Amino acid sequence: MIALFLAAAPSRGWIVAEIGQRVLRERLSQGLTRGQLGKLVGVSGSYIGLLETGERRFNEDLLVKLGSTLGISLAALVDDKADDLWTQGFQAGEAALRRRIETALAFNESNQDGGES
Repeated sequence: MIALFLAAAPSRGWIVAEIGQRVLRERLSQGLTRGQLGKLVGVSGSYIGLLETGERRFNEDLLVKLGSTLGISLAALVDDKADDLWTQGFQAGEAALRRRIETALAFNESNQDGGES
């Protein structure tokens, strides 16, 4: 799926650079060197540097390893708004579910009241 997204993008160069910047930001926030992250995902530290600067493209397997190692979703690696959208969607779904439960409970109460009269 990620590969399709990368292949379908109008200008892949900016996407690769954006993903690289997200990897850099996450790596630094966790206090990892390029060499440490590279060792964890099975590539050299210099390759991590090339990825972070957008000079090398990511493949799907490496994205999975980076996301897993850095503890962030693939969606967040590809799109920095993805986690916000996921949270908003979850909150909207939770609110809709809460309304359905309240409606079902109200319906149940009205039927119980009607049956006792």
